[in-house]
Amino acid sequence: MEFNAARHGMLCMVCGSALATLKLSTIKRHIRQKHPYSGAWGPREKQLVLRSWDAHLGLHPHPEGPPVGSRGTDGDPFKMGPT
Repeated sequence: MEFNAARHGMLCMVCGSALATLKLSTIKRHIRQKHPYSGAWGPREKQLVLRSWDAHLGLHPHPEGPPVGSRGTDGDPFKMGPT
């Protein structure tokens, strides 16, 4: 998920869907319903999604990974925490 400041909402980096609320429960529900397989993704698959999303946004690719601090405190935009 990525925050869209212009719309004050979240965008799914996998399918591009816009979420109408910022509630964590809504984000988790979207991931469980639309992308249940994504929890098993390894670093390679996650990096592919990040690069595809950056290309979609027209950002320059970062061969060594995303810029520090660009995707959260631990660098893993897919970590959902306890459910």
